[in-house]
Amino acid sequence: MAFFALISNNIHAQSLVVNAVTREFDLQIIYRSDNCLIGFYKHQNDSTAIMQRTEIIRQDPYTVLHIGSHPNADYSPEFSELCETILGPFALMRWHQNEQNLDIACDPLGQHQFYYVGNADNFVCASDAAFIAACKVTSIKLNKNALACWLAGQPNPSISMYEDIAILPMAYRLRLEKNGKIRLHKFWDIDPNQRKLGLSDQEYAKAFNAVLTQAVNDHIASNSTVIASQMSGGMDSSSITALATSHQHRLSNQL
Repeated sequence: MAFFALISNNIHAQSLVVNAVTREFDLQIIYRSDNCLIGFYKHQNDSTAIMQRTEIIRQDPYTVLHIGSHPNADYSPEFSELCETILGPFALMRWHQNEQNLDIACDPLGQHQFYYVGNADNFVCASDAAFIAACKVTSIKLNKNALACWLAGQPNPSISMYEDIAILPMAYRLRLEKNGKIRLHKFWDIDPNQRKLGLSDQEYAKAFNAVLTQAVNDHIASNSTVIASQMSGGMDSSSITALATSHQHRLSNQL
């Protein structure tokens, strides 16, 4: 699933970007104004459906695109609260029409990602850098530091492969304000004080199994009938695959 937002100073700047990107991508617009476009996209060579496992929440004056599993049926208008309460992997994008600001965020562990770039006329954010490159709003130059990390076998998830295209850091949310200023806010981190002390080995094993099982279940979309597991045969991937298999069997789904 891929979606994007385009914030432009005027309709002419918006049209130039749309004309450029639609040479490579098909768009499905779910919100349009003179200065904002929000929607889904897929490459023209991709035959899959353009929308999958995504919820569109329209609460005037909000428009929210959402991938993930929220524990409650009622969605809070506070974007920061959404980031902190959605379970498992997620991607969020919200446009506030009255305040003219855009909020985006992804899950803390980076299963979903957002890339973004801005110039004097446009701000574009999208699920992958290829879409932004097709928008023609910036020059495309390879980031040598990012490439060096990959070649060394230690890729840095906070560095984009392109110099002028930024990647939203894991566990951060971004707000683009009306004046064009970008603000980053960290919404999650590991809490070193949240620990269990004084348990027996059996109690630690039981507690760990409960936490790991819940984490695996949270990362499987509720409407996924088939999931895949990349297993190396080691302790970590084997444990996750076994728990995912158990979860799917309970739902009569496939792994």
